[in-house]
Parts: sequence; C-alpha cells; structure tokens
Amino acid sequence: TGMVCQFAACVANAGTLVLAYRFEAGVVLEAFAAHRPAYTVGPSTAFMALAAHPDVTPDHFASFRVISSGGAPLPPALVEKFRAGFGPYIRNGYGLTECTAPCASVPPEHEAPVDPVSGTLSVGVPGPDTFVRILDEEGREVPFGEQGEIAVRGPQVVSGYWNLPEATAAAFPDGELRTGDIGFM
Repeated sequence: TGMVCQFAACVANAGTLVLAYRFEAGVVLEAFAAHRPAYTVGPSTAFMALAAHPDVTPDHFASFRVISSGGAPLPPALVEKFRAGFGPYIRNGYGLTECTAPCASVPPEHEAPVDPVSGTLSVGVPGPDTFVRILDEEGREVPFGEQGEIAVRGPQVVSGYWNLPEATAAAFPDGELRTGDIGFM
C-alpha cells in the first residue's frame, strides 16, 4: 500500500520517485537532503529511526508538504515529537495489501484526534466510495466505541486471491474484505 501511495503521488504531481534498496535512516536523510522531496510515506518505526538519527536536522524535512504514515500504529507522542523537532505533521492512514491504496486517512486540512479512552491516534476517514465497518465474531456490526474486526469494501479492495477460491471465500464473504485487524470507531 505504501509503495502505491508513493508511486501515485509522484504520477499525479509529476514528481520524482526516490527509492532505497532497504531502509537505513542515514541513507534516507541523505536522499532527503539531495532530492528535497515534497511527500513521503512510511511506517512509524521509520519515523522513529529518522527522529533518533544523530545527524537529523529540521532542514531534512523543510521541503515536505505532506508526510503520511501507515503499516503500524502511529503513537501520538511521535507525531508531537516530530512536529516539535522538525516541523511537519505526520498524517495517519490505514490500508493493507488487499486494498492497494489507503482505506482511511486523515484529510490534508485536518489533524487526527486521539481517542481519550485508549490514547490511540485515529487513522482518519474512509476514502471515496469506501465503506468500513467494525464487526463481532459473528459478522454483526458492533456499537461505536467497541472493538471488533475491521471490514472494508471499496474500489481499491481486490476481489479475491488469485487461484485461491477457499481463501477468497473466507476473507471476502459477500465481497467485503474481513481484514483480521482489530479496530473501533
């Protein structure tokens, strides 16, 4: 999902895509300094490593207009530490391989609220024509605030697994992806 976001952002904005063979904070910071990107996306662990690198400065992030995170929970403390130390706000989002693009994300003009009970940062709102539900073990919607399995339906969700009809039937009952992830609204 992250690679799709990187590629789509570059194509939509006639941007340059800069990739690394594997993530190493120092190498990424050098690429930021050399290429002055406007957008990046990565898991919270990458932003933790970047923030902790001994050579990091606010200038490494001065060119960014949007920084997005997904692939792992984004701690609210990291968002605040990053903004206080480097300037940009990290926007949270949620997606998975079967969704090819984010299912939910924080809109550019907003900041994600922190749930007062759990202390977790919201992953935002569903994308266009995307429907997200939280289900119990029997597949029924749970009340707001209760945890359950995240289920997603939308144009970015694949229709099933290639040549795996049993896995498709289990993961996509009635065409809706049962993610196996736990969440709440």
